[in-house]
Amino acid sequence: MQQQMQQQMQQHMMQQMQFMGQCGMGFVGPTAMPTVGAGVPAMAQAGMPTAPQAVAPPPGFDMDKRYVGVIKSFNTAKGVGFVDCPEIMEKFGCDVFLHASQILHDEEVGDVISFVVQLGRLGQPRAKDIQAVGSVQDTEVATPNQQYTGTVKTYNQEKGYGFIVCAETYSQYSSDVFFHKDQAKGLGIG
Repeated sequence: MQQQMQQQMQQHMMQQMQFMGQCGMGFVGPTAMPTVGAGVPAMAQAGMPTAPQAVAPPPGFDMDKRYVGVIKSFNTAKGVGFVDCPEIMEKFGCDVFLHASQILHDEEVGDVISFVVQLGRLGQPRAKDIQAVGSVQDTEVATPNQQYTGTVKTYNQEKGYGFIVCAETYSQYSSDVFFHKDQAKGLGIG
């Protein structure tokens, strides 16, 4: 029984380390943690915690900023999903983890959200304090009462959306402005 529990713990740790390797955090598989005996991590056999200490964010990453991304997947049975955010991908090399506990207003795949980043215990980016901004599928836009001027910051042609930087709207909403390809006729980056 104890051996089975140790094997399950090791399997769980291996999955986490492989995820971290994919997320650019420096863990690259089973040899990342020394083992003894039947492959049980040496630290676990010594009665010490096996999870690495919390890591700092990448250099130059702003932990206080609200980021904007699109919910790209969500498994309701498991209560987890991922957010596509180019800024996070650039710094961490992976998508942002999204837990069901952060979904407060029935946000779903395709919705644009703003969020702050919280680092998981292994240093992976997690979305926290999410706020719905819009939907990639929702191309109907009400005529605004006020016009703003901004600069196209990013545009993903394959996915058909991008973000506009505008100081006025950022001061009001703490995020860049999302736009869909149907709203972007004649626009270019910069």
